[in-house]
Amino acid sequence: MGVLVQDKRRNPDRWNQYLLPDYKLDSFFDERVLLPQEFQGKTAKPYLDYELGLSSITVSLNKWVLMRQLEGDSVSASGGLDVALIKYKYVLNWNGDDFKETQLKEAGYNDMLMFTSAIVEQIDGGPGPHEFDCPHGVSVRTSSTLNPQGKYDYKASNMLTPIAAWSEGVEGDGVGEWIEFTITSDFHIGDSWQMGNGNNRSKDVWNANNRIKKMKVLVDDKVIGVVILANVFTFQEFNIAPNWLKEQPAFRKGTKIRFIIDEVYKGSKYNDTVISYFVPTGNCG
Repeated sequence: MGVLVQDKRRNPDRWNQYLLPDYKLDSFFDERVLLPQEFQGKTAKPYLDYELGLSSITVSLNKWVLMRQLEGDSVSASGGLDVALIKYKYVLNWNGDDFKETQLKEAGYNDMLMFTSAIVEQIDGGPGPHEFDCPHGVSVRTSSTLNPQGKYDYKASNMLTPIAAWSEGVEGDGVGEWIEFTITSDFHIGDSWQMGNGNNRSKDVWNANNRIKKMKVLVDDKVIGVVILANVFTFQEFNIAPNWLKEQPAFRKGTKIRFIIDEVYKGSKYNDTVISYFVPTGNCG
Protein backbone atom coordinates (compact mmCIF):
# COMPACT_ATOMS: atom_id res chain seq x y z
CA MET A 1 0.00 0.00 0.00
CA GLY A 2 2.87 2.36 0.77
CA VAL A 3 4.14 1.99 -2.81
CA LEU A 4 0.71 2.92 -4.13
CA VAL A 5 0.58 6.06 -1.99
CA GLN A 6 4.00 7.16 -3.27
CA ASP A 7 2.91 6.52 -6.86
CA LYS A 8 -0.19 8.65 -6.33
CA ARG A 9 1.84 11.58 -5.05
CA ARG A 10 4.45 11.41 -7.82
CA ASN A 11 2.48 10.18 -10.79
CA PRO A 12 -1.35 10.24 -10.90
CA ASP A 13 -1.37 8.53 -14.31
CA ARG A 14 0.49 5.53 -12.92
CA TRP A 15 -1.93 5.36 -10.00
CA ASN A 16 -4.77 4.80 -12.47
CA GLN A 17 -3.21 1.51 -13.59
CA TYR A 18 -4.10 -0.09 -10.29
CA LEU A 19 -7.32 -1.64 -9.09
CA LEU A 20 -9.45 1.45 -8.52
CA PRO A 21 -12.99 1.19 -9.94
CA ASP A 22 -14.06 3.46 -12.78
CA TYR A 23 -16.79 5.42 -10.99
CA LYS A 24 -19.71 7.11 -12.73
CA LEU A 25 -21.19 10.40 -11.54
CA ASP A 26 -24.60 8.77 -11.06
CA SER A 27 -23.18 6.37 -8.46
CA PHE A 28 -22.56 9.21 -5.99
CA PHE A 29 -26.06 10.72 -6.12
CA ASP A 30 -29.33 9.85 -4.42
CA GLU A 31 -31.08 7.12 -6.40
CA ARG A 32 -34.06 9.44 -6.97
CA VAL A 33 -31.89 11.90 -8.91
CA LEU A 34 -31.73 11.98 -12.70
CA LEU A 35 -28.67 13.95 -13.77
CA PRO A 36 -28.86 16.19 -16.86
CA GLN A 37 -28.46 14.11 -20.00
CA GLU A 38 -24.90 15.24 -20.71
CA PHE A 39 -23.83 13.97 -17.26
CA GLN A 40 -25.69 10.65 -17.26
CA GLY A 41 -23.25 7.74 -17.22
CA LYS A 42 -20.30 10.12 -17.35
CA THR A 43 -17.07 9.00 -15.69
CA ALA A 44 -16.61 10.84 -12.42
CA LYS A 45 -12.82 10.98 -12.76
CA PRO A 46 -12.51 14.78 -13.33
CA TYR A 47 -14.46 15.45 -10.14
CA LEU A 48 -13.01 12.87 -7.76
CA ASP A 49 -11.20 13.52 -4.49
CA TYR A 50 -8.97 10.84 -2.94
CA GLU A 51 -8.23 10.70 0.78
CA LEU A 52 -5.34 8.36 1.45
CA GLY A 53 -5.07 6.37 4.68
CA LEU A 54 -2.51 3.79 5.81
CA SER A 55 -4.58 0.91 4.46
CA SER A 56 -7.51 2.57 2.70
CA ILE A 57 -8.53 5.11 0.08
CA THR A 58 -11.72 7.18 0.36
CA VAL A 59 -13.18 8.26 -2.97
CA SER A 60 -15.69 11.12 -3.02
CA LEU A 61 -16.97 13.81 -5.35
CA ASN A 62 -15.49 17.28 -5.25
CA LYS A 63 -18.93 18.84 -4.73
CA TRP A 64 -17.95 22.40 -5.49
CA VAL A 65 -16.26 21.68 -8.81
CA LEU A 66 -19.13 19.51 -10.00
CA MET A 67 -21.95 21.75 -8.81
CA ARG A 68 -20.39 24.82 -10.41
CA GLN A 69 -20.34 23.04 -13.75
CA LEU A 70 -23.87 21.71 -13.30
CA GLU A 71 -25.14 25.18 -12.44
CA GLY A 72 -23.34 26.76 -15.37
CA ASP A 73 -24.27 24.18 -17.98
CA SER A 74 -27.50 22.50 -17.05
CA VAL A 75 -29.51 23.71 -14.08
CA SER A 76 -31.85 26.68 -13.80
CA ALA A 77 -32.15 28.67 -10.58
CA SER A 78 -35.58 27.18 -9.96
CA GLY A 79 -35.41 23.54 -8.96
CA GLY A 80 -31.63 23.25 -9.16
CA LEU A 81 -29.57 20.38 -7.81
CA ASP A 82 -28.07 20.72 -4.35
CA VAL A 83 -24.91 19.26 -2.82
CA ALA A 84 -27.15 17.54 -0.25
CA LEU A 85 -28.28 15.22 -3.07
CA ILE A 86 -24.78 13.71 -3.23
CA LYS A 87 -25.42 10.63 -1.12
CA TYR A 88 -22.43 8.30 -1.34
CA LYS A 89 -18.68 8.04 -0.96
CA TYR A 90 -16.60 4.87 -1.28
CA VAL A 91 -13.89 3.47 0.99
CA LEU A 92 -11.44 1.01 -0.57
CA ASN A 93 -9.62 -1.09 2.02
CA TRP A 94 -6.40 -2.79 0.89
CA ASN A 95 -6.00 -6.40 2.08
CA GLY A 96 -2.60 -6.99 0.55
CA ASP A 97 -3.83 -8.30 -2.79
CA ASP A 98 -6.91 -6.32 -3.70
CA PHE A 99 -9.34 -3.62 -2.61
CA LYS A 100 -12.58 -4.31 -0.75
CA GLU A 101 -15.11 -1.56 -1.46
CA THR A 102 -17.53 -0.15 1.15
CA GLN A 103 -20.26 2.34 0.22
CA LEU A 104 -20.91 4.99 2.89
CA LYS A 105 -23.25 7.96 3.19
CA GLU A 106 -21.73 11.40 2.70
CA ALA A 107 -21.72 13.89 5.56
CA GLY A 108 -24.52 16.40 5.06
CA TYR A 109 -26.75 14.03 3.10
CA ASN A 110 -30.45 14.21 4.01
CA ASP A 111 -32.94 11.51 3.04
CA MET A 112 -35.62 14.18 2.68
CA LEU A 113 -35.47 15.84 -0.74
CA MET A 114 -35.08 19.61 -0.49
CA PHE A 115 -36.46 22.16 -2.94
CA THR A 116 -35.01 25.68 -2.65
CA SER A 117 -36.78 28.82 -3.82
CA ALA A 118 -35.41 31.50 -6.13
CA ILE A 119 -36.25 35.21 -6.31
CA VAL A 120 -38.75 36.22 -9.01
CA GLU A 121 -38.43 39.40 -11.04
CA GLN A 122 -41.79 41.14 -11.42
CA ILE A 123 -43.15 42.00 -14.87
CA ASP A 124 -46.27 43.71 -16.14
CA GLY A 125 -49.31 41.44 -16.01
CA GLY A 126 -48.21 39.22 -13.13
CA PRO A 127 -46.11 38.94 -9.98
CA GLY A 128 -43.37 37.12 -11.86
CA PRO A 129 -42.49 35.57 -15.24
CA HIS A 130 -45.44 33.16 -15.05
CA GLU A 131 -48.65 35.12 -14.79
CA PHE A 132 -51.24 33.16 -12.81
CA ASP A 133 -54.22 33.29 -15.16
CA CYS A 134 -56.26 30.43 -13.70
CA PRO A 135 -57.62 31.22 -10.22
CA HIS A 136 -60.39 28.72 -11.06
CA GLY A 137 -57.72 26.05 -11.71
CA VAL A 138 -57.21 25.28 -8.01
CA SER A 139 -59.16 25.45 -4.79
CA VAL A 140 -57.40 26.05 -1.49
CA ARG A 141 -58.19 25.26 2.12
CA THR A 142 -56.18 25.59 5.34
CA SER A 143 -56.04 23.97 8.74
CA SER A 144 -56.85 27.29 10.45
CA THR A 145 -57.55 30.96 9.67
CA LEU A 146 -56.97 34.09 11.69
CA ASN A 147 -60.15 35.98 12.59
CA PRO A 148 -60.65 39.34 10.81
CA GLN A 149 -58.52 42.13 12.21
CA GLY A 150 -60.30 45.44 11.64
CA LYS A 151 -60.91 45.87 7.90
CA TYR A 152 -58.65 42.94 6.96
CA ASP A 153 -59.70 39.31 6.71
CA TYR A 154 -57.29 36.40 6.30
CA LYS A 155 -59.26 33.68 4.50
CA ALA A 156 -57.47 30.96 2.52
CA SER A 157 -58.63 32.16 -0.91
CA ASN A 158 -56.74 35.44 -0.35
CA MET A 159 -53.57 33.60 -1.35
CA LEU A 160 -54.82 33.34 -4.94
CA THR A 161 -54.46 37.11 -5.42
CA PRO A 162 -51.50 39.37 -4.60
CA ILE A 163 -53.72 42.05 -3.02
CA ALA A 164 -54.66 40.18 0.20
CA ALA A 165 -53.16 37.70 2.68
CA TRP A 166 -53.87 34.51 4.62
CA SER A 167 -52.76 33.90 8.20
CA GLU A 168 -52.95 30.79 10.32
CA GLY A 169 -55.16 31.20 13.37
CA VAL A 170 -53.71 29.07 16.16
CA GLU A 171 -51.77 29.97 19.29
CA GLY A 172 -48.04 30.09 18.70
CA ASP A 173 -46.18 30.50 15.44
CA GLY A 174 -48.24 28.17 13.26
CA VAL A 175 -45.76 25.30 12.98
CA GLY A 176 -47.78 22.21 11.99
CA GLU A 177 -50.54 24.20 10.25
CA TRP A 178 -51.09 23.47 6.58
CA ILE A 179 -52.27 24.84 3.25
CA GLU A 180 -53.81 22.37 0.79
CA PHE A 181 -54.49 22.99 -2.88
CA THR A 182 -56.73 20.78 -5.02
CA ILE A 183 -56.29 20.98 -8.77
CA THR A 184 -59.70 21.57 -10.35
CA SER A 185 -58.57 22.01 -13.97
CA ASP A 186 -57.45 19.45 -16.52
CA PHE A 187 -54.70 21.80 -17.69
CA HIS A 188 -51.09 21.30 -16.63
CA ILE A 189 -50.51 23.25 -13.44
CA GLY A 190 -49.03 22.40 -10.08
CA ASP A 191 -45.31 21.63 -10.31
CA SER A 192 -43.88 25.15 -10.05
CA TRP A 193 -45.15 27.61 -7.43
CA GLN A 194 -44.92 31.33 -6.69
CA MET A 195 -45.23 32.90 -3.26
CA GLY A 196 -45.29 36.24 -1.51
CA ASN A 197 -43.89 35.00 1.80
CA GLY A 198 -45.20 37.10 4.69
CA ASN A 199 -47.62 40.01 4.82
CA ASN A 200 -46.56 42.12 1.85
CA ARG A 201 -48.93 45.02 2.56
CA SER A 202 -45.87 47.07 3.54
CA LYS A 203 -42.28 46.41 4.58
CA ASP A 204 -43.11 47.35 8.20
CA VAL A 205 -46.05 44.94 8.32
CA TRP A 206 -43.92 42.25 6.65
CA ASN A 207 -41.24 42.67 9.32
CA ALA A 208 -43.81 42.57 12.13
CA ASN A 209 -45.27 39.14 11.21
CA ASN A 210 -43.77 35.66 10.81
CA ARG A 211 -42.75 34.29 7.43
CA ILE A 212 -42.35 30.63 6.49
CA LYS A 213 -38.80 29.27 6.45
CA LYS A 214 -39.42 25.58 5.76
CA MET A 215 -42.46 23.49 4.83
CA LYS A 216 -43.04 19.83 4.11
CA VAL A 217 -44.78 18.91 0.84
CA LEU A 218 -47.25 16.06 0.34
CA VAL A 219 -48.84 15.12 -2.98
CA ASP A 220 -51.97 13.01 -2.48
CA ASP A 221 -50.82 12.25 1.09
CA LYS A 222 -47.33 11.12 0.00
CA VAL A 223 -44.40 13.12 1.36
CA ILE A 224 -42.16 14.20 -1.51
CA GLY A 225 -39.79 16.64 0.17
CA VAL A 226 -39.19 19.92 1.99
CA VAL A 227 -39.27 23.44 0.55
CA ILE A 228 -36.76 26.01 1.86
CA LEU A 229 -38.03 29.57 1.41
CA ALA A 230 -36.12 32.85 1.36
CA ASN A 231 -36.77 35.55 3.94
CA VAL A 232 -37.34 38.32 1.39
CA PHE A 233 -39.90 41.07 0.81
CA THR A 234 -40.51 40.11 -2.79
CA PHE A 235 -41.91 37.22 -4.81
CA GLN A 236 -40.13 33.87 -4.98
CA GLU A 237 -40.75 30.57 -6.71
CA PHE A 238 -39.89 26.91 -6.25
CA ASN A 239 -40.42 23.68 -8.13
CA ILE A 240 -41.67 20.50 -6.42
CA ALA A 241 -41.17 18.42 -9.59
CA PRO A 242 -37.75 19.55 -10.87
CA ASN A 243 -36.26 17.89 -13.92
CA TRP A 244 -33.70 16.05 -11.77
CA LEU A 245 -36.42 14.02 -10.03
CA LYS A 246 -36.70 10.57 -11.64
CA GLU A 247 -40.24 9.81 -10.46
CA GLN A 248 -42.27 12.93 -11.07
CA PRO A 249 -45.46 13.36 -9.00
CA ALA A 250 -48.60 13.42 -11.14
CA PHE A 251 -50.51 16.71 -11.24
CA ARG A 252 -53.97 16.20 -12.67
CA LYS A 253 -57.53 17.17 -11.92
CA GLY A 254 -58.24 16.13 -8.31
CA THR A 255 -54.59 16.04 -7.17
CA LYS A 256 -54.10 17.44 -3.66
CA ILE A 257 -50.89 19.24 -2.75
CA ARG A 258 -50.45 19.97 0.95
CA PHE A 259 -47.77 22.25 2.43
CA ILE A 260 -47.17 21.86 6.19
CA ILE A 261 -45.39 24.68 8.03
CA ASP A 262 -42.24 23.23 9.60
CA GLU A 263 -40.23 26.30 10.59
CA VAL A 264 -40.69 30.08 10.49
CA TYR A 265 -38.74 33.33 10.38
CA LYS A 266 -39.90 35.21 13.48
CA GLY A 267 -41.71 38.53 13.19
CA SER A 268 -40.62 41.52 15.24
CA LYS A 269 -44.06 42.15 16.78
CA TYR A 270 -46.64 39.43 16.04
CA ASN A 271 -46.56 35.64 16.19
CA ASP A 272 -48.90 35.12 13.22
CA THR A 273 -47.45 33.37 10.15
CA VAL A 274 -48.72 35.05 6.99
CA ILE A 275 -48.68 34.42 3.23
CA SER A 276 -49.67 37.17 0.79
CA TYR A 277 -49.65 35.14 -2.40
CA PHE A 278 -49.31 31.44 -3.13
CA VAL A 279 -50.22 29.86 -6.48
CA PRO A 280 -49.13 27.16 -8.91
CA THR A 281 -47.85 28.56 -12.17
CA GLY A 282 -49.32 27.37 -15.42
CA ASN A 283 -51.97 28.08 -17.98
CA CYS A 284 -55.65 27.28 -17.91
CA GLY A 285 -56.02 27.73 -21.65
